[in-house]
Amino acid sequence: MAEKTWDLDIDLIAPGRSETDEFGNPVNNEKRTTVQSYEKQIQRYEFYAAAQAGIRPNKLFVIHPFEYSGEPKIQVGEDIYYIIRTYQMSNDEMELYVETKVGDRGGV
Repeated sequence: MAEKTWDLDIDLIAPGRSETDEFGNPVNNEKRTTVQSYEKQIQRYEFYAAAQAGIRPNKLFVIHPFEYSGEPKIQVGEDIYYIIRTYQMSNDEMELYVETKVGDRGGV
């Protein structure tokens, strides 16, 4: 089994209040919290079970559960992912199953 390195920084993203600037344009005021994590391989059986439920997980990240407050999305590098499922494995580890949506990958 590979050693867990906890060397991947991810931003947990919580929605902010809906506000506009003086010109009426929407203002992005999302709350971001940077946490350490590691990426874990999605097991084949988990991938197929999720697909049967209509879910298509792209990646799996592990964080500390005390750092998670129900945020709906994360950013890793330039990529935005939406959290589709969480699973608390222990007091020290929580899995975040995530997917991408069209237009949220690499700023495209």
